[in-house]
Amino acid sequence: MAQDVKDYIAFIAKQNDSDINLSLAALSIAAQNYPERSMDRYLNHIEQLKDKVEERYRELLDAGAEKDAGTQLAALKHILHD
Repeated sequence: MAQDVKDYIAFIAKQNDSDINLSLAALSIAAQNYPERSMDRYLNHIEQLKDKVEERYRELLDAGAEKDAGTQLAALKHILHD
């Protein structure tokens, strides 16, 4: 696993910012400090949060909200805080 993490970090260092999966990059960096832990459960949790935020965003749009960063932020805030 440690080599996989190092290989992924080296790979993303060569990518355009817009092509980087930020959650995977952050977990790869964190994994260096916790080599005994599987990152799968964390990736799964992030994926679930992403799905919930997307669902809430669609609900807000369907209710007439603007398709903008403010609505995206409202959806994220709702899932993380409310």
